[in-house]
Amino acid sequence: MRVGAPTSTFVLLCVFGLRQVAIAMKKTAECQLGLAACFEHLTHSTQAAAPQLGYHQRVQDVMGKNSVGVIEALNFFRQQAEGFVKDDLAKAWAVVQVYEDYRIEYDACRVDYESLKDTQSPKLPQAEARFLDAYNCMSGARSTAYDSLVTAESSKAALFKKQLEGLSNAMVMYINGNQSGMEEASQRMLEVLQATSADNLDESIIVEDGVVPGSDTGPETSAQDDNAAPF
Repeated sequence: MRVGAPTSTFVLLCVFGLRQVAIAMKKTAECQLGLAACFEHLTHSTQAAAPQLGYHQRVQDVMGKNSVGVIEALNFFRQQAEGFVKDDLAKAWAVVQVYEDYRIEYDACRVDYESLKDTQSPKLPQAEARFLDAYNCMSGARSTAYDSLVTAESSKAALFKKQLEGLSNAMVMYINGNQSGMEEASQRMLEVLQATSADNLDESIIVEDGVVPGSDTGPETSAQDDNAAPF
């Protein structure tokens, strides 16, 4: 009943793993928000590509902000795992340590008894009594340790199930939020492109009709010329 190695593995894979994933997601979110700021700056300085740059700015901004919920969920799960290690596993480990002490005492009493059981030593009755008492104590401690380990494993399984459900919900919200943000950014980019195309088309039509954009003058042949008397 060794729980030292499993406990270390649990801490390494769960607590340390959750911490590293949260750190990685935080760095990714910071990069995405930094990219959003860069795209926003380029949007103002590069008018020709403003719609496309604006789209990327909105996408990176949404993805970076949506990461916050997942990061908070990971940190919360890590705190839960650390609490489980400090409370449930620590209690189970303490009970196992008690069993280990009784088992060592039992082994010592067993060796003494077995060395005297085939002799007529006056120490035999006392050695046998100590052996039986040590065996009873060890058996009771072993049963208690087994129950504690079973309880700890059940609590760990319930914790994992709850955390996986919570992480699944957080990831669904993250993915749906990103999808919605990308669709909104795409719609906004299309609206800007359509508005820009419509403005360019209006200017082209006006120029072809002979009207200079921004001028109130009409075609080169005015109504006054039409009413002029012929030579």
